[in-house]
Amino acid sequence: MHFAGDGKLAGITQRNDKTCHLDESGEYLGSLLYDYPSLEEMYRELIKNKVSVIFAVTKSVLGTYQRIHELMPEISNVEMLTLDSSNILELLKSSYEGFIVGVCTIDSKKKMFAQMLKLGRNLTFI
Repeated sequence: MHFAGDGKLAGITQRNDKTCHLDESGEYLGSLLYDYPSLEEMYRELIKNKVSVIFAVTKSVLGTYQRIHELMPEISNVEMLTLDSSNILELLKSSYEGFIVGVCTIDSKKKMFAQMLKLGRNLTFI
């Protein structure tokens, strides 16, 4: 895991420009040009683009990613992989289910917009 400012160790001082620098083969070309983004920059981009993150990590780095998750709990989840990664599908499924359970719908027009809503879990209307 790298953070904004870590690039200075390699003499890289230019801020991350938030654009893609992959070539046709998928190789990242900006590694010696741009510093790493900060957690706040990543958070803002994830929110802006409506992206949720699943950190499927090994036990040795679990604590680090749990602390990152605490900074952005509404858009991230942390799960521990087994050493052989055999539980990856289970982790993805449970994380995805956790994200969709928390969906919030707001009727901004103050009209009844749905007469029937059917989901696979109990609903609480507030």
